[in-house]
Amino acid sequence: METEGLYLIPKQVVDTIQQIGKDIQQINEKLNGKNTAEKLYYIAQVAKMLGKSPQTVKKMVQSGVIRSTANGMITESAIEDFLKGV
Repeated sequence: METEGLYLIPKQVVDTIQQIGKDIQQINEKLNGKNTAEKLYYIAQVAKMLGKSPQTVKKMVQSGVIRSTANGMITESAIEDFLKGV
């Protein structure tokens, strides 16, 4: 016989579960062809956004601090990851 009860779940656990749900939704959208075209930026554009010189941003790309595409463009997600400290 099953019984129902009230369970207290820490907010941190609830927040983590909600974030996992959002991550899964984003993955599903990408797999289904939605949200696949990502904005690309030149090093000079990213430098202006971040308040840094183009040379500094170029060094950050070369050292792997900021990801870039094979042709040297920087994706919007790479900028977001950098700002988040990922």
